[in-house]
Amino acid sequence: MELKKEILYPIVGIDGVKCALIHTKTGEVILKEVKDENCPDANAIASLATEILRLTHKITNLVGLGTANFFRIETNENVWIHKCIIPGKAGIGVVATKDTNIGLIIFYLNKLAEKLKPTFA
Repeated sequence: MELKKEILYPIVGIDGVKCALIHTKTGEVILKEVKDENCPDANAIASLATEILRLTHKITNLVGLGTANFFRIETNENVWIHKCIIPGKAGIGVVATKDTNIGLIIFYLNKLAEKLKPTFA
């Protein structure tokens, strides 16, 4: 699968973003752009995202809420935002500092997910 790193530039260009990555449903990192060496390991992020989405998808379906395709986790220092490109196939994640413009990140994640859907269909 040929994806160019430039596809992540609008997201990593946002002040406070540490890294962004695209991964498959198995947690394989296809593309990553690291802007800050303090960003967590991309493979660990992708693996954890896969497990979080698998579990939340199961639970949201069980209670009748539909398919989970987005999550946001805040820690003391960072925020991790993740969006499915296609649920069960691929996702895109961003790690940023807590003072980053979260709305702008979500805007770009939604645009990028739509743009990448044909690649993973």
